[in-house]
Amino acid sequence: MTLRPPRCPVLPGASPSAGRDRGSGMIMTMLVMALVVALGATATAVSIGNLRGSSSAQAAGTALDSAEAGVAQATTYIRTYGTRKLRCNLTTCTSNAWSTTNPVSADVAGGGRWVAYIAPIGAVSAAEGGRFLIHSTGTAGGPAQRIIETEVSVAPIDLPKGVFGRTLNLGGTVDLRQISMFSTGCVYKRDKVTATNASTELDLAYGVPPGVHSSQVITESQGSGQYCPGTAKPIHSGLLGTGITLTPCNTTYPYDQDRFGGRFLGILGLPAVCNLLTGNPAYVERDFNLDGQVDVSGSFLRDDAALFKNFGIKRPALTDSELEQLRATAQAQGNYYTSTSGWTVPTDPHSVLFFDLNGESVDLNPLGSSPLFARARLDAASPLCLDASLLVIIAGGDAKLNSNTQLAASVYLSGSAPYGRLEKANGTANHIGMLYADTLDLTGSFGVSLDACYIENPPPALFSVTPGTYRELDR
Repeated sequence: MTLRPPRCPVLPGASPSAGRDRGSGMIMTMLVMALVVALGATATAVSIGNLRGSSSAQAAGTALDSAEAGVAQATTYIRTYGTRKLRCNLTTCTSNAWSTTNPVSADVAGGGRWVAYIAPIGAVSAAEGGRFLIHSTGTAGGPAQRIIETEVSVAPIDLPKGVFGRTLNLGGTVDLRQISMFSTGCVYKRDKVTATNASTELDLAYGVPPGVHSSQVITESQGSGQYCPGTAKPIHSGLLGTGITLTPCNTTYPYDQDRFGGRFLGILGLPAVCNLLTGNPAYVERDFNLDGQVDVSGSFLRDDAALFKNFGIKRPALTDSELEQLRATAQAQGNYYTSTSGWTVPTDPHSVLFFDLNGESVDLNPLGSSPLFARARLDAASPLCLDASLLVIIAGGDAKLNSNTQLAASVYLSGSAPYGRLEKANGTANHIGMLYADTLDLTGSFGVSLDACYIENPPPALFSVTPGTYRELDR
């Protein structure tokens, strides 16, 4: 007899497989629940990852913004304070701010921070400028860090570093020292101008012995006006504008050039003092525009274009856009005035003093009391040679230099007659630096010079700062 396992009772009306279906449904439910849990865990993990990635991206963006802020601040420093302290960072000035050993840092909004330094690339100078590397590291908390390097080219806007006037009226005694005079008009009373140590102390801007250079005529006679025939006591006796003369060297004024001058023909017949000039670039025979006519040779200057080309001068020396930029700088410094009264002596180490006038004349005598800009001649290495410069701009008016002042500054009068007149009225004054005007009326005793301290400190407001190569080092 065979035994069989008992069968489960089947409810009335139910299918024989209903019990088995209820077990399968439970298993499916459990599988679905497990899948939902897995998908939820995956979604959570993805969300957390995305959140972390977003936070990292935000931190990286903040770090990059911080690094770029460092670059911007370094560029602003150059525009505001110049390059004097930067030019010696790698040698004797390692404690200067912005050096590789003493970088500058600051916090920025959003939790970022930058650390930056500026280093010269190759040879740089006060007169010619050069290239500088700005290295800036930005951080934003934790490991977020971005590093930027960019090169900037710095070049000064080239103002003539001398005494320049369309007309020079020499009513007093003017002494030049390591500086020259330039004019596009007749220079009268040449005997009123002397030069201290002219044969041994060259003009610091142009490398020539200090003298007078005119595209018209230089004469010892009294006169006025931009143009003169040159028949009364001219210092040279050539044929006007030809470069032909039997006396190209005036031994009293051997370093002067004008339209009555002539070619230095080797050493034949020339006094020894002019023999020394035959190899100086400013006196070498040249045809600038290649039209077959000599423009400069020896003591000869053909015209305005020859004068400007020979010494790198332009008129006007500043464009309208450059004047507008300087006006904005003076306004930002609080050194902008529309009247000759109520102005104060600037206190910024690198100041732009700007006067917008309506025919008035401003007396610059108060500048002689400045602890920054009133000084005697100095060598660049002197501890008294401060990192400082003063640029005075007078638009639509005139200026006076009076009294017994000593001043180191660049003075620029824009515009032409009847404005742009610079007067030296009384007393004995010593001025160090550029004087640029339409008319210079110099009476009394007046000393004007360049020194190494002035050359070392050109006004930063005249710098052109051009960004170059940009690199993200951690990309």
